[in-house]
Amino acid sequence: MFIQLIRKGPVTDVAGRPIFTATDESNPWWSVFEQAITSAGGKLSKPEILSSTTDSRFVRQLGIPALGFSPMSNTPILLHDNNEVSDPGLISFSLSRM
Repeated sequence: MFIQLIRKGPVTDVAGRPIFTATDESNPWWSVFEQAITSAGGKLSKPEILSSTTDSRFVRQLGIPALGFSPMSNTPILLHDNNEVSDPGLISFSLSRM
């Protein structure tokens, strides 16, 4: 089996720094985000890179840390798939938490 990764965009911002947003205590925005989710009764899973579901990559290219977020928990990742579906009850619940 052979897997080839193709870089579709820049890997550094306009200042030449690697494009990424820390998801730990070193990022004060992450701490606020984590606290907001917890206080709303939510639970954070392991951070994932989902390039097809966020425009945060464009903001990061400018050197601005950014977090993408989806409130749809316990849902298969089928966004833009051939059988893309969303549970209406989950969408309603997610919106009520925002």
